[in-house]
Amino acid sequence: MKKAQIIVDADNSALVMTKAFYKKACVFGSTEYYALRKAQAENEGFGVEFQYRVSGKETYTGLKFKRMAEYIQTQPDAEARMLEFEAVKKIAKAKGAMYPLTKKWFFATYPQFKEDEIGDSEKTKAVSDEKAMAEANTKAEAKAKAEAKAKAEAEKKIASIINSQNSDEELDSAVGF
Repeated sequence: MKKAQIIVDADNSALVMTKAFYKKACVFGSTEYYALRKAQAENEGFGVEFQYRVSGKETYTGLKFKRMAEYIQTQPDAEARMLEFEAVKKIAKAKGAMYPLTKKWFFATYPQFKEDEIGDSEKTKAVSDEKAMAEANTKAEAKAKAEAKAKAEAEKKIASIINSQNSDEELDSAVGF
């Protein structure tokens, strides 16, 4: 038995069909053309509406391996989870379904990713990462300043030795030879 191609919606005074069916019905002489003409003749004044399929499946546009890895890096115990993530990808690739199996593992491991809110563990990790980055930057800046100061002092010492026209031994000892 063939599936109904035209649905008569008397409440809304509409003939409901898919776009694919309507496209075929636009071809004069086709079976779909005659079916639509018959439905219009029997239901005068009814308009044509298109039926859209509503899938219960959630989609995550843009969820690539890179985005998964970035999210994992924001979580506590990120290093261990990244190793696990890479292992899952390798096993999933061997099974011939790299993306779907990895995505399934990702959502099982991080169900909070589906939520629109940022969880407490995510906030804690993000704040601690920000603090660590700030501390690292401060330490790097302090180290760079100390090196620059030491270099400037060494250059002053060498310049003073050269200007005083002292012996090569003093120059070698100032440079550190």
